[in-house]
Amino acid sequence: MKNREIERRYLLPPCRAKRLLKKLGIPYAKVPLMQFYLPSDEGSLRYRMAGKHYIRTFKTGEGMVRTEIEEEVSKAEFREAYKRHEGVPVKKVRYRFLLKGRLYELDEFKGTLKGLVMMETEFDDPEEAEAFTLPKVLTPLILDEVTDNRDFTNHALAMQGLPICPRPLSDLLEAARKACEADPYSASIRLRFHPFEESLHLLQATLYALFQTLRADRNAILSDDPDPERLHQLRVALRKIRSFLAFYEEVLDKAPVSSLRQRLGSLMKATNDARDLDVYLLWLDHYERDLFPKRLHGTLEALRQEILEQKEEAYGTLKETLRSRRFAEVLEALEAFAADESLVRCHPRHPALFRAKAFLLPQVRRLIKRSEKLHRDSPPEAYHKVRIEAKKLRYMLELFASILEPGAYEATLKQVKKIQEILGEHQDFMVQLTYLESLEEQEKLSDEECEAIDYLYRHLYHRAKKRRKEFRKKRQWIENLNTQLKEALCRI
Repeated sequence: MKNREIERRYLLPPCRAKRLLKKLGIPYAKVPLMQFYLPSDEGSLRYRMAGKHYIRTFKTGEGMVRTEIEEEVSKAEFREAYKRHEGVPVKKVRYRFLLKGRLYELDEFKGTLKGLVMMETEFDDPEEAEAFTLPKVLTPLILDEVTDNRDFTNHALAMQGLPICPRPLSDLLEAARKACEADPYSASIRLRFHPFEESLHLLQATLYALFQTLRADRNAILSDDPDPERLHQLRVALRKIRSFLAFYEEVLDKAPVSSLRQRLGSLMKATNDARDLDVYLLWLDHYERDLFPKRLHGTLEALRQEILEQKEEAYGTLKETLRSRRFAEVLEALEAFAADESLVRCHPRHPALFRAKAFLLPQVRRLIKRSEKLHRDSPPEAYHKVRIEAKKLRYMLELFASILEPGAYEATLKQVKKIQEILGEHQDFMVQLTYLESLEEQEKLSDEECEAIDYLYRHLYHRAKKRRKEFRKKRQWIENLNTQLKEALCRI
């Protein structure tokens, strides 16, 4: 039987089609489908099994209007044809439902295409199809119309696997460059990506933005910009780059990525002393102004001057590192990696939303697992490791921010930031306690300085203890992250 097929197809985010339709209160009928394709020079030759029916379909044409010749065949012919199929069989469950008198088919793919969800509806003539608009109840569910995108046809899925909606890498890099112009010193530039953007392109564009930040903050520090935020943002950029490369290391060529991460780690260590001294001075100002009783005001002025001298020396060493050939080589390597067009050709393509799921859910599980082991007497290092896992999760969330459901993303990020804030302050207090312990060993301290340091030590110890207790009380936040994150990934 020869028909003219006129249809429009829509892409949805990964979701459970059955749960979605129940949530919308839409009754449906479902049928499992399996289909495969045979080589054909003139069109698409498809065999489909739908329940107990076996159907052969020959399609020609592209886009919204196509011609198809369809006939039912025997099970034996179906099995014989299967021996000659090309690509991989396409498996899916089709949900049929009526809405305002129109029939829709919602396909939830299985197997190697698991996570892909598409919807289509057919028309009697092209004019009807052109004039069609989706009902309001369905509009929020749609990522894109893919009627004219050949990568989203069933034949392309069988031949090529998961589809992508790529933009040229050069366009993404230019967008990243322009985004950085608005705030060149910030390591928190948010770029816009399609959920089915090529995952490696998302990584490359993000690294290119962070490369711009590194260069800007380095130049500011070398120009004696007094704002300690320049060093902080440089360090955040370094940490993010290392984390992002670690996320992708298993899908890239491990050796060069591992080498680059090691070099970034070495540079990170070279910034530690200068940053710690910046933090000491900030906290010292706060303590003297808001914490000390009047009788202790000014007792740590000598300590302040000593820290300032140490800071000047540390920044001198830092500048040597920033001017060094090894720092320049890392910048060159990052820029080359970000602009490398061959990366996509050398690795399987993967939609960004699917990569986000593969990265984010295991990271949440690691965070939950570590946090569950914490108790009142756990060593500070155990709390610090949970903080590191929370920081990794935050970086991942920010990497994929534009492709996650906005409301669930913001709720998840807010919780992660709070966890990081509590444990970050705890870690700051522990670092300061260690520094005060080293001061107490100095014989040159006056009695007033010893009293001030002892007062400060007891205060910091108490605050660190309170932060640990606060975290344990609010640990339920972490257990809720898994649910929140799934909502962010589903977007429905």
